[in-house]
Amino acid sequence: MSGQPIDPNSSKILGLVSQAGTLNSDPNPTDITWVYASRGAIAKTMDFGIPDDEAQHQQVLIVAHGNFTSTTARVPAGATAPTGNVMELVYDTTTWESTDFGLATSAPDLTPLGQIYKSNG
Repeated sequence: MSGQPIDPNSSKILGLVSQAGTLNSDPNPTDITWVYASRGAIAKTMDFGIPDDEAQHQQVLIVAHGNFTSTTARVPAGATAPTGNVMELVYDTTTWESTDFGLATSAPDLTPLGQIYKSNG
């Protein structure tokens, strides 16, 4: 046994990543990692603001690698769509609704947030 922790939500999370990858021009993201944490802790790690009353909501931050283009982003006429080799997804763990999304060129450090889970593929 590898000693890697197993998350009972792995299949759900990998399905969400596949859907998001397909919407963002890469249906086969790789090196998928995720961590469960409070919205406040995730917001601090990702450097975005949230209302105070949302700070304790439990969420999952998922990071995947690939060649992404945000095909649904609203951009000014003549501008190019956002791209990145890292896709960051945040979901509410009660409803599994997406709360935050981003494309980046480097992955955030998930270590301070808690137990990190990884895909097997």
